Amino acid sequence: VQKINGFIVADSLDSRPSNTEYGGLAFSGTQECGDIVCDPPLATCTDSCVDNSPYSCAWPANSDQYTVITKCDARISAHTVYNMAAVGGMLLDSPLTGGQVIGTENAGDGITAKSYFYDTSDTMKGHLFTGSSSGGQLVEVKNPGYDIGTEVCMNFCSLFDWNHFLSLAATLQEDIIFFENVKTRGLFVFDSTDAVAPRQVSDGGWVYTLDDMAAVDPADGQTKGTGMSGTDCNGAVFVFRPDHPSPIVIASSSMSRQFCPTILAPNQDVIIKGDVGYVHGQIIAKSMNDDNQNVLSLQYHNEHPNVNLQCIAGPAPAPPLGTPTASPTMAPTDTPTSAPIVSPTSPPTSTPTSSPAVPESTTASPTASPTHSPTVSPTGAPTAAPIGTSPAICGLPNDVGSYFVVTAGNAKICYQNPPNNVAFSVGGTVSSCNSNLSGPNMLSYAATKDQNLNFNNAANFQEGGTPFGPDFEQLKNFATEARAIQDEVVVLSPMQAININMCDLFLGDLQDGSPTGSQKLVVVTTNVDVTIQNCGNGRGFGPSLLAPFSKVIVDNNVQKINGF
Repeated sequence: VQKINGFIVADSLDSRPSNTEYGGLAFSGTQECGDIVCDPPLATCTDSCVDNSPYSCAWPANSDQYTVITKCDARISAHTVYNMAAVGGMLLDSPLTGGQVIGTENAGDGITAKSYFYDTSDTMKGHLFTGSSSGGQLVEVKNPGYDIGTEVCMNFCSLFDWNHFLSLAATLQEDIIFFENVKTRGLFVFDSTDAVAPRQVSDGGWVYTLDDMAAVDPADGQTKGTGMSGTDCNGAVFVFRPDHPSPIVIASSSMSRQFCPTILAPNQDVIIKGDVGYVHGQIIAKSMNDDNQNVLSLQYHNEHPNVNLQCIAGPAPAPPLGTPTASPTMAPTDTPTSAPIVSPTSPPTSTPTSSPAVPESTTASPTASPTHSPTVSPTGAPTAAPIGTSPAICGLPNDVGSYFVVTAGNAKICYQNPPNNVAFSVGGTVSSCNSNLSGPNMLSYAATKDQNLNFNNAANFQEGGTPFGPDFEQLKNFATEARAIQDEVVVLSPMQAININMCDLFLGDLQDGSPTGSQKLVVVTTNVDVTIQNCGNGRGFGPSLLAPFSKVIVDNNVQKINGF
């Protein structure tokens, strides 16, 4: 190194024998601390976009720039994603991949758009190419609502009006084209009538493969499209009507062929099976997840749809009523009119009263329910503060640390030795892997006990009749409102079942499963199954887990959980 123009700040410095010149120039770039805060706050993935209907029967602008577009979360385990990704929820990757690369083919495909993510997991290992890069420039992933390369807070609906995708899914007409005597392409439509036996069911959803491009050619009555390959689609599209149940599962065909159509499923969660090898078209879905299998060879391409779009016309609006009502009624009507009236009703009283009426008396409290017509006099003055309510507390209850398991429902507790100085609190039935359970060492509670379960220390167990530990409503409130804090609190909002372990949630020394890890908290805000797994490096699970809406499963390879 002949010259260093800037300065160096380090714990220690070692220089190899050289004649390096030091410039000592001051840093004149931007200096910022803390997380990016958007004001006003960004809309979440569950917030609807503004309805700007009617929508054109055409793909939304710039949608061809993206390989993956989801309104909510997307877990991408594929090692290669050809073009950009737009994720209105959280971008997640897989513990089985060393970090996927998004946008590898941008330069060759002329991509100018930038990837967008509302949020990313703290362990996100993916790398992203900027839209204009030709040599593979890597870009840091930031959040929230971070438009890569612009450092500007932006709502997902500013990028894509999701109602446009929903409109296309509801109105696009099927158009199957037969060519080369044996092949099919075009636009294939699937609705709730397709989600029936004998269609294969996997992961709780409905499986679609390249086999679903087979169709009967009306010209000769022959079934065609049965021997398609993963690159034969010629821009075909699979459209899933909004009434099709979720999730949609994409898998390899009966001939182990890859999947090539574009997927338009804006109202469904989509699961990509690892055995599919690659998806040649685009993926447009409410949420997306792959099953973490075959990640070293799984790829997502971006073959653009090549179909003639024709949409079903919507119903004509009802004509207005011929005449307005004669005068306003004294009480609400039972049902609204079927359509707007042509002109407004006649005005109320001709002139206002000269002074407000003096009430004979006032009520001490509000009326129990609204009256059907105006009252003669108003109710009394409002109270100084709301009655019967108090602000929700954002934080863990003080006594939660006295418990190692707290559930609102049933709990199956299996341990080798009972933990010291902490108890369990089960709102339903407590059971175990063994008929005899050691302990508990502290007074523990359950609504009921499995009839085959016996405690060695029965004096420390109380069945029924006692409040079960911490305020569960406060736990749910904190789970809903908790904010992620780097290296301390991880907040996850998955749309479907997830597996968690220390290696996924934390980096480096923070993966420690020792008691130091219990100073960390993992919060799950949604109603999904959560499985705690071993890291694979022999470490236990250090953090506490707050998932009051979930069923939590402790895998049999987890040797120790330090938190609650």
